Amino acid sequence: MDALTGVLRSTAMAAVLDGTARAASATPRLARARVLLRPPVIAAGLVLALAGAEAAVRVMDARRGYSPHARTAWYWLFERDPFLGYRGRPGAEAWIDPPGLPLNADRIRHNADGFRDERSFATLPPPEKRRLVFCVGDANTYGLTSGGADRTYPAALERELRARSGDSRWVVYNAGLPGYTSHEVLELVKLRLLRLRPEAIVFMGLRSDHEQVAIYLDDALDYDRYPLRMAPLAPNRLTDLLMSSALVGRAAQRWRDRYGDDLGGRWPRTAYGEATPRGAKLFFDNVALLAELCRRSGVKLMVADQPFHYSACNYGPNLIASVDGMRAELRRMTLAAGAGFLEAHDRFDWDGIEVRGDLLFSSNESVMGPEGYARLAEVLAPQVLAAAGERPAGGN
Repeated sequence: MDALTGVLRSTAMAAVLDGTARAASATPRLARARVLLRPPVIAAGLVLALAGAEAAVRVMDARRGYSPHARTAWYWLFERDPFLGYRGRPGAEAWIDPPGLPLNADRIRHNADGFRDERSFATLPPPEKRRLVFCVGDANTYGLTSGGADRTYPAALERELRARSGDSRWVVYNAGLPGYTSHEVLELVKLRLLRLRPEAIVFMGLRSDHEQVAIYLDDALDYDRYPLRMAPLAPNRLTDLLMSSALVGRAAQRWRDRYGDDLGGRWPRTAYGEATPRGAKLFFDNVALLAELCRRSGVKLMVADQPFHYSACNYGPNLIASVDGMRAELRRMTLAAGAGFLEAHDRFDWDGIEVRGDLLFSSNESVMGPEGYARLAEVLAPQVLAAAGERPAGGN
């Protein structure tokens, strides 16, 4: 009995010692776990993880040929305007040069007035020493994928006018902005451009109106509920800080159409197979107002018949008939208002011109590229001179 009691005591003692040893060995692990679960340590870990992800995205963007602000160019290149909706941000720049895709490369730099022109308003020659023409319109006037401000169609048009007329006073200023429709163009001309007393204004924007407004706008929708196409987020110090992050920019690029903080809502859900009566009327009303505004200001309005590449635009028979109908009415009303109508759609030769999409803003706009812009300027230049009452140099 005594022997059994001794054995039990020895066993119990061994178990106690073993448990004590295990507890002693587990104590450092528990201590380390408690340290790792402290809020400062967790926060530091999250910061390191986010920094690693940020670096990875930046490296990926650099390899893809994106400048730091290229992914969110729709934010950094533009700013809110209480009357225009949005305008170019002065001095902003962004570039994209994707390896193996030279036709999609572009380098954008805004001047002090927020336009893609190498000159600011302050550096223009005085009125008596210039023949100023403003080109207004959408992405094809702005010159997406042109490669630089000197390769947009307004820049090419200036060279063509000077060469054909022998008059170096021609100044063609690029006042186009991507996403602008006739509504924004009308306000831009009225509020910012007419004060500079231009000789003429060339408007080209049928496609933007047709694709972004005319096929959506019905009697149940107010136009002022449309979301802003650029600058959907209002700038402030916190937003600027967040948008400086490539990681945040990647998320913002995906969700910007859903969570903009402007007064407009989301894009209309119903796209009709042709221009609605209200959508077409809004376009023609804006053009009529623009023509009257120019007439009252002594400025010659010239409406360029924007070339469409129907295959590249994925237009079916209904959309082709729709835009052709709007084009015919645009021509009729422009001439009736005493403005110039510049034939471009039927005269433009697409042979050798590769229509490409825009990678910088990830929009669905098809743009001509530098070769197309140069060819467009060649088509428009003699008509601009004729509308201005000029003859080519040498009288030919």
